[in-house]
Amino acid sequence: MSFEGITFAARHARLLEAFGSRSDPQERLAWLVDLARSESPMDPALRADPWLVPGCTSRLWLVCREETGRCRFACDSDSVIQKALIGLLCRLYDGLAPEEILEGEPAFLSETAFLRALTDNRRRTLVRARDRIREFARAHLDGRPS
Repeated sequence: MSFEGITFAARHARLLEAFGSRSDPQERLAWLVDLARSESPMDPALRADPWLVPGCTSRLWLVCREETGRCRFACDSDSVIQKALIGLLCRLYDGLAPEEILEGEPAFLSETAFLRALTDNRRRTLVRARDRIREFARAHLDGRPS
Protein backbone atom coordinates (compact mmCIF):
# COMPACT_ATOMS: atom_id res chain seq x y z
CA MET A 1 0.00 0.00 0.00
CA SER A 2 1.78 3.09 -1.23
CA PHE A 3 0.84 6.56 -0.05
CA GLU A 4 3.48 8.56 -1.94
CA GLY A 5 2.24 11.92 -3.16
CA ILE A 6 -1.22 11.88 -1.57
CA THR A 7 -2.65 13.89 1.31
CA PHE A 8 -3.23 12.69 4.83
CA ALA A 9 -6.99 12.67 4.20
CA ALA A 10 -6.60 10.43 1.13
CA ARG A 11 -4.23 8.13 3.01
CA HIS A 12 -6.63 7.89 5.91
CA ALA A 13 -9.54 7.13 3.58
CA ARG A 14 -7.55 4.30 1.99
CA LEU A 15 -6.79 2.84 5.40
CA LEU A 16 -10.45 2.98 6.40
CA GLU A 17 -11.31 1.19 3.17
CA ALA A 18 -8.62 -1.46 3.72
CA PHE A 19 -9.75 -2.05 7.29
CA GLY A 20 -13.40 -2.04 6.27
CA SER A 21 -12.80 -4.88 3.86
CA ARG A 22 -11.38 -6.96 6.74
CA SER A 23 -13.89 -7.17 9.55
CA ASP A 24 -12.19 -9.94 11.54
CA PRO A 25 -9.53 -8.55 13.96
CA GLN A 26 -7.19 -11.49 13.26
CA GLU A 27 -7.51 -10.92 9.51
CA ARG A 28 -6.64 -7.24 10.00
CA LEU A 29 -3.60 -8.11 12.05
CA ALA A 30 -2.47 -10.72 9.50
CA TRP A 31 -2.78 -8.09 6.76
CA LEU A 32 -0.64 -5.64 8.78
CA VAL A 33 1.97 -8.31 9.45
CA ASP A 34 2.13 -9.08 5.72
CA LEU A 35 2.67 -5.36 5.04
CA ALA A 36 5.48 -5.24 7.61
CA ARG A 37 7.17 -8.30 6.15
CA SER A 38 7.07 -6.74 2.68
CA GLU A 39 9.12 -3.74 3.88
CA SER A 40 12.81 -3.53 3.15
CA PRO A 41 14.86 -4.22 6.29
CA MET A 42 16.02 -1.20 8.25
CA ASP A 43 19.70 -0.35 8.10
CA PRO A 44 21.20 -2.09 11.18
CA ALA A 45 23.05 1.14 12.05
CA LEU A 46 19.66 2.77 12.73
CA ARG A 47 18.71 0.10 15.24
CA ALA A 48 20.47 2.20 17.88
CA ASP A 49 19.60 3.76 21.22
CA PRO A 50 18.76 7.26 19.91
CA TRP A 51 15.87 5.78 17.94
CA LEU A 52 14.68 3.35 20.63
CA VAL A 53 11.15 3.99 21.92
CA PRO A 54 11.30 3.51 25.72
CA GLY A 55 8.77 1.52 27.67
CA CYS A 56 8.03 -1.13 25.07
CA THR A 57 8.12 -4.80 25.98
CA SER A 58 10.01 -5.59 22.78
CA ARG A 59 12.56 -3.22 21.31
CA LEU A 60 11.10 -0.70 18.88
CA TRP A 61 13.09 1.79 16.85
CA LEU A 62 11.33 4.78 15.32
CA VAL A 63 13.54 6.82 13.03
CA CYS A 64 12.35 10.37 12.42
CA ARG A 65 14.13 12.66 9.99
CA GLU A 66 13.43 15.79 7.99
CA GLU A 67 13.98 15.93 4.26
CA THR A 68 13.30 19.12 2.28
CA GLY A 69 10.52 20.29 4.60
CA ARG A 70 8.90 16.87 4.84
CA CYS A 71 8.95 14.47 7.77
CA ARG A 72 10.18 10.95 7.07
CA PHE A 73 9.52 7.99 9.33
CA ALA A 74 10.66 4.38 9.46
CA CYS A 75 10.53 1.74 12.14
CA ASP A 76 11.74 -1.68 13.09
CA SER A 77 11.13 -3.96 16.03
CA ASP A 78 12.08 -7.30 17.49
CA SER A 79 8.35 -8.02 17.32
CA VAL A 80 6.77 -8.34 13.88
CA ILE A 81 3.43 -7.23 15.35
CA GLN A 82 4.96 -4.06 16.79
CA LYS A 83 6.72 -3.43 13.49
CA ALA A 84 3.39 -3.88 11.70
CA LEU A 85 1.45 -1.56 14.00
CA ILE A 86 3.99 1.24 14.14
CA GLY A 87 4.82 0.70 10.48
CA LEU A 88 1.23 1.59 9.71
CA LEU A 89 1.67 4.95 11.43
CA CYS A 90 4.95 5.47 9.60
CA ARG A 91 3.23 4.80 6.26
CA LEU A 92 0.39 7.13 7.18
CA TYR A 93 2.64 10.09 8.04
CA ASP A 94 5.81 9.52 5.99
CA GLY A 95 6.61 12.32 3.57
CA LEU A 96 4.04 14.78 4.87
CA ALA A 97 4.68 18.36 5.96
CA PRO A 98 4.72 18.92 9.73
CA GLU A 99 1.46 20.91 9.60
CA GLU A 100 -0.38 18.06 7.93
CA ILE A 101 0.93 15.58 10.50
CA LEU A 102 -0.24 17.74 13.38
CA GLU A 103 -3.68 18.22 11.82
CA GLY A 104 -4.16 14.57 10.87
CA GLU A 105 -5.50 12.21 13.50
CA PRO A 106 -5.48 8.46 12.82
CA ALA A 107 -9.20 8.14 13.54
CA PHE A 108 -9.31 4.81 11.68
CA LEU A 109 -7.88 3.27 14.86
CA SER A 110 -11.02 4.03 16.85
CA GLU A 111 -13.49 4.05 13.95
CA THR A 112 -12.61 0.46 13.09
CA ALA A 113 -12.43 -0.69 16.72
CA PHE A 114 -8.86 -1.75 15.96
CA LEU A 115 -7.49 -0.31 19.21
CA ARG A 116 -9.92 -2.36 21.30
CA ALA A 117 -8.56 -5.54 19.72
CA LEU A 118 -5.01 -4.77 20.88
CA THR A 119 -3.43 -5.68 24.18
CA ASP A 120 -2.81 -2.83 26.62
CA ASN A 121 0.93 -2.89 25.94
CA ARG A 122 0.48 -2.70 22.16
CA ARG A 123 -2.03 0.12 22.54
CA ARG A 124 0.41 2.07 24.78
CA THR A 125 3.24 1.50 22.31
CA LEU A 126 1.10 2.78 19.44
CA VAL A 127 0.29 5.90 21.47
CA ARG A 128 3.99 6.42 22.35
CA ALA A 129 4.96 6.17 18.69
CA ARG A 130 2.16 8.55 17.65
CA ASP A 131 3.33 11.02 20.31
CA ARG A 132 6.93 10.81 19.08
CA ILE A 133 5.79 11.45 15.49
CA ARG A 134 3.76 14.49 16.62
CA GLU A 135 6.66 15.83 18.72
CA PHE A 136 9.00 15.52 15.75
CA ALA A 137 6.54 17.32 13.46
CA ARG A 138 5.99 20.07 16.04
CA ALA A 139 9.76 20.58 16.35
CA HIS A 140 10.02 20.94 12.56
CA LEU A 141 7.07 23.24 11.93
CA ASP A 142 9.26 26.06 10.67
CA GLY A 143 11.66 23.75 8.84
CA ARG A 144 14.23 23.83 11.63
CA PRO A 145 14.46 21.62 14.67
CA SER A 146 13.79 23.49 17.89
